[in-house]
Amino acid sequence: MIFSFKNFIDKNKAVFYHFLDGLLNPNAGYYVNHMQQFIKNNLHINPNIKIIQIDYIIEQNNFCFFIKDSDDKIIIKKEFIFEKINFQSLNLFLFDEEEIQILSNVIQYYCIIQDGTDSHATSIVSFTIDNNFYIMSCNSGKGIDLHEIKDKYYLPYYCYKISDDFETNKKSSIINYLRIVFMRKYYSILNELTKEFKYEKLNINGKEELIVNINILIIFHNELKFLKNFDIFDNNFNIIINTITYNSLSEFINKAINLNNINYHISTNQSAEINITLDYYNLLISLINNKENNNIFYNHTSLQNLNNFDNNIIYDLISSNEKLNNINKIIIDKILLHKINEKLYIYPQESGSCTWFSIYWPILLYYILHDN
Repeated sequence: MIFSFKNFIDKNKAVFYHFLDGLLNPNAGYYVNHMQQFIKNNLHINPNIKIIQIDYIIEQNNFCFFIKDSDDKIIIKKEFIFEKINFQSLNLFLFDEEEIQILSNVIQYYCIIQDGTDSHATSIVSFTIDNNFYIMSCNSGKGIDLHEIKDKYYLPYYCYKISDDFETNKKSSIINYLRIVFMRKYYSILNELTKEFKYEKLNINGKEELIVNINILIIFHNELKFLKNFDIFDNNFNIIINTITYNSLSEFINKAINLNNINYHISTNQSAEINITLDYYNLLISLINNKENNNIFYNHTSLQNLNNFDNNIIYDLISSNEKLNNINKIIIDKILLHKINEKLYIYPQESGSCTWFSIYWPILLYYILHDN
């Protein structure tokens, strides 16, 4: 058998990212699905930790929304057909009782979605504790400067309580959760439109896909208007069509709906430009950050777990393990949570290891929140 060092590295990228962060090429990224497969094959994590994917496909007039588990098995699939100028006909979050139950069985335990854009992976985590339903954003690198900092350590999470009675408010809780998760999809469409507007000559006869995408954009906009702090999101886009400037997405979209003809915005001989003034993660934090409840360790059962948390015990365990005791303390510190004033902080990543750490930190936090 011929040993392939390249195959060995590819198969075990997570290990290299874990122990060699800061010593690798900062642009050397990797695929999310490979990291998830590594975890499935090598780590015995608690079965209550669910790793899922939420995505959509647009094909002509079909919009397909699906949720997959970590084995790429489809849990929920919904298909919609819409007319190009029927801007308000589609409700993305219209589920029957059976589908609501399927979704709640997944996201109420500890559900991780590896998320992100702008060439950086983050995670959105959902879970229930004491019948409170939370959504938590986890970040290990780009954008973490928006988080709380203590000396050289950063808070890796921000948390938002969606509901304080999940069992009674399952449907509204799930819908609000999906709205936050879909914000990244919405932002991706805006980025696609920005590229189309800025770099291609607009031609009404050859832009069928662009027309459909604008329609989806309008539908997402109508769905997301119910988000907390939506105005922060809505007002951070500047859209110029010819000499007309729209100072928010709402202004732009209301014009399209009133005209009932999206072709107005992409007709021949017009110039168009979208300026996004905040990047995706900044927008996400603006929507979910709530200083009153971003410390997820207050007022519920995980507080006792946090009180028992002691980095010195962890250092002692590592030093007593003959397989680990030769690892440099600087490396060990980069892969541990650090307790400071009843919160848990991390060193930010330094290499292109976001696909690994965006799933590692949420998994580690699970054991503090739920499993001691």
